[in-house]
Amino acid sequence: IWYHTDNYYSYTSFQLIDTTLLNGSGFIFSEDGLIGTNYHVVDGIDSLLVKTSEGKFYDAELLLIDEKNDMAILRIKNANGTKFPTVKFANSDNVKVGQEVYAIGSPLGFEYTISQGILAGIRENEKVTFTDPVTYSPIEKSFEKVLQITAAISPGNSGGALFNSRGEVIGITTYTYTGYGN
Repeated sequence: IWYHTDNYYSYTSFQLIDTTLLNGSGFIFSEDGLIGTNYHVVDGIDSLLVKTSEGKFYDAELLLIDEKNDMAILRIKNANGTKFPTVKFANSDNVKVGQEVYAIGSPLGFEYTISQGILAGIRENEKVTFTDPVTYSPIEKSFEKVLQITAAISPGNSGGALFNSRGEVIGITTYTYTGYGN
């Protein structure tokens, strides 16, 4: 998921510029272009651009948000009747600690990257403290359910799908504890 912003401060030119930035990942779950991602990926942005695995860009709009669980649903606006390939979902209530998981996203801007790990823990009503990537301030959030994984997660993975070994989505990748690994 890319976004356009006006008046972005460039630390290389030391001036405000209009630019397009890579912000995070997402996954298409309906043929007509509904996309799952994280709320923090799309929070407070000027406009949304979605780049598909075919390399095509589409405008998108924010459809639904669940700030508490850091989830958002986007809709591709200019699909012109395109039928998009979709992911399949599994029931995340059936996951087990120790099973293999795969995180797909764009860590640090490296698009279409996959990392493998295991489901290390399942946490209910988990309170998480992390560093805001923009302000570097500590932020505390509470999630209804957290799947703790060992697969590598970096900035840009946020919003990408977390798959089981059958290729079904069991979650959305989100935060990493800075300085503590995954």
